[in-house]
Amino acid sequence: MCLLWHNNIVLKKELRLTEKYYINRVKRLGATLHGRFVILVFLPRGSEKKITVIVSKKFDNRAVKRNEIKRKIREVVRHGVDKYKNGFYIFIPKKQISNASYEEINTDINSVISKVS
Repeated sequence: MCLLWHNNIVLKKELRLTEKYYINRVKRLGATLHGRFVILVFLPRGSEKKITVIVSKKFDNRAVKRNEIKRKIREVVRHGVDKYKNGFYIFIPKKQISNASYEEINTDINSVISKVS
């Protein structure tokens, strides 16, 4: 798989949640929603939208596999991010996502996002 690293195919910098403090805060205080392939932790935030994907070593020991899963989730999120409400989003994949197609992941993430109220 070859990816061209260009501004229009990566998640924009202003949409990335990178600060450890906020990630821990969202995990502690956020609402957890379960889908077939992902767990979404969401914390409403008034004026901004920030997104991150967390794939632990518990998921798979190989970094190549973890990075592949992150890329799949980020790609789905990148296409639908305009419809998301303001807030902090953490996506945590489940083991079943390894065998899922792009369409299945897309459907699952969109259904989980629609549950955010």
